[in-house]
Amino acid sequence: MLEKGSSKEKPITQTNITKVLNSLGISCDRKTVGRNIDYLIEFGYPIVKLNGGGCYMEKL
Repeated sequence: MLEKGSSKEKPITQTNITKVLNSLGISCDRKTVGRNIDYLIEFGYPIVKLNGGGCYMEKL
């Protein structure tokens, strides 16, 4: 979702990611999504987190 569905101009919120995952039968909450985004950032993915819960993947 971050790679294909977000941009600097149109970030995606952790809440929206949670809603999509839950609709696909993947049970999670916003805190879990936020924690996993933090892990991806630690592993070197070019993800930018914004104040207010939005985030996007930088295009390299």
